[in-house]
Order: sequence, then C-alpha cells, then structure tokens
Amino acid sequence: MLATLEPVKSQFPDLSWSDLIVFAGTAALELKGAPEMPFCPGRTDASDGEGSENLEPWSTGAFDDSLADFKHSMKITGLSLRESIALMGLSAIGDMHPSLRTYMHPADPKSANITSKFYDHILGEDWREFTMPSGEKQFKASGKNIYALKTEAMLGWDAELLAVAQEYAVDEAAFKAELATAWTKLMTADRFDGPTGNVCDEINAKLSAAPVCEEELSHLYKDIPNSNDAGVIAAAVVGALIGAALFIVAAVMYFKKKAAAAASGKVLVEADVGMPVEATN
Repeated sequence: MLATLEPVKSQFPDLSWSDLIVFAGTAALELKGAPEMPFCPGRTDASDGEGSENLEPWSTGAFDDSLADFKHSMKITGLSLRESIALMGLSAIGDMHPSLRTYMHPADPKSANITSKFYDHILGEDWREFTMPSGEKQFKASGKNIYALKTEAMLGWDAELLAVAQEYAVDEAAFKAELATAWTKLMTADRFDGPTGNVCDEINAKLSAAPVCEEELSHLYKDIPNSNDAGVIAAAVVGALIGAALFIVAAVMYFKKKAAAAASGKVLVEADVGMPVEATN
C-alpha cells in the first residue's frame, strides 16, 4: 500500500504518512460504498516506529482465541459491540492482513462493494472445525469450500453478538451508519487533547449512528421473499376480523336484552365495570 501512496507523498512532502494512510483508507471505503466520513488531520509520524509492538491485537481470529478474549478486544478499542461488529463487515472486501496469511481465504470472490452480505454469509452456513495444510485451524462451511476465522464464527455463538449480526444482515443502512461511526472513532482514537479529551471530539459527535427511518430502508426489502411478512399480515387481519365479529355479537346480544327488558318493564343500567345489570322499576 505504501508503494501505491508514494507518488502522493512525494507531491505533498509536508503531509505525514499517518495522515495520508488514514485519508486513503477513508476515501477507499467511501468509494466502496461507505457513507461519506469526515477527515481530521494533524497526525505526526514516529521517527523509528519503536513501541509498535505494544499495538499487537488482543484477538486475531486464531483458533485458541476465546469468546471472552474476543469481547475484551472490542472493549479495549473504545468501541461498542455494535461498532466493532460493523467493522467486521469489511472482511467482505480487500485481503487478509499479512499476519493472517497462514489462513485460507474464502473461496467465493470478494465483494466489489461494502454490503451487509458478510453477515448473511456468516450466519447462513454450518461452520465446522477444519485443519489447513499449514496445520492451523479455522472453520469451513459444511459441504462448501468457504472458510471463516474463529472470531467470525463467534458471531453466531453469543446471543449479544448474534442479535447485532442479525440486524445488520437485514438492515444495510444501519450497518453502514454504524460502520462510519466506528471507522471514524477508531481513526481518531489517538488524537489526544488533555487527559480525557480528543481534538476530533466534535467530528465524532456528529457521526453518532442515528436510527434510520423506514423510508430509507424500504428499498432494502424489495427483493427479500415476503412469505413471513405475508403470514404476519394475514394473522393480523384474521385477528382483527375475529375481534370485530365478537364485538358485533356482543352488541347484538346487548340490544336484544335491552329490548326485552323494555318490553317487560325493566330498565338496563351500566355498571361501573363489567356487563350491563338489570334494575327493576
């Protein structure tokens, strides 16, 4: 990637590598379909890169990763579970990090754009333990030449993670909104301003993922089979018809009783609670 950005760095020598890398990553995601995201400049480059060993990830998707490690790795980034799971959706594009090259890549072609199909993929397969030629273990879809890291398979193991993944699988707008928030927060996490502040706080505040209105989501469901929706609608209609029928029957019985009472010299009065009661003249 640095070789690709080298001409840009040569043209703008005062631009730090760290700013350029973050800007390039943000622009690439937008080109792939992510929402427009702001850029907060001002990073400086380390002279020798010492200390980067302290930035090793807590959880990498290795087979010995535990669910507790996975959740802890999300927590220490400062991101919520929703934001962390949204970032996982980027696995559908690009390539694996060099530290994970011992793992086999999914056999199906990478997506050309950012979509929520990653979650359909993860939740829709029966994942089985698999040992690669390298001796490393990961997961393989039953009956298919498709692979996943353990952290990806974990999305279907935990109720809290599963609920978020299921939401993103059917709500692409919510996924992309959360992705934009998560990416921006992660890219500005090191922009310290005092003990607790951040020079990019104003930008991050504007990017909090807001609920998406139904009009923005309507186009997402036009191609989804609606058999389940039809069943729900039918049940609601039947329930409404039954309720209406019961009301009509009760009303007819009441007026018949009232007419009979009037003919016999009795008067019907309404009790505070319950059915009408008789009062004798």
